[in-house]
Amino acid sequence: MTPRIVGESVGLHPMTVIVSVFVWGLLLGGLLGAILAVPLTATVKVVLRRYVWERRMRVEENIPMTEETFEVQRAQGAMKLEAPAVK
Repeated sequence: MTPRIVGESVGLHPMTVIVSVFVWGLLLGGLLGAILAVPLTATVKVVLRRYVWERRMRVEENIPMTEETFEVQRAQGAMKLEAPAVK
């Protein structure tokens, strides 16, 4: 029940809270890692969201769809099976 309450308060899935306590406990050593696990994991999540995922989404929204970008996105699995109108 505790991982669910803590996870909801910081916006993490309960399983993420459990795994982060184990991982940070191993990395930082015992009690210190367990105490800092949730704040460190939440910080990593915010940093990744703000500086990696959102920036990537903004860049992808501003790129005009050309034949080359379509092929790259299709190769990465980002495109649906239907091909959009290519400019």
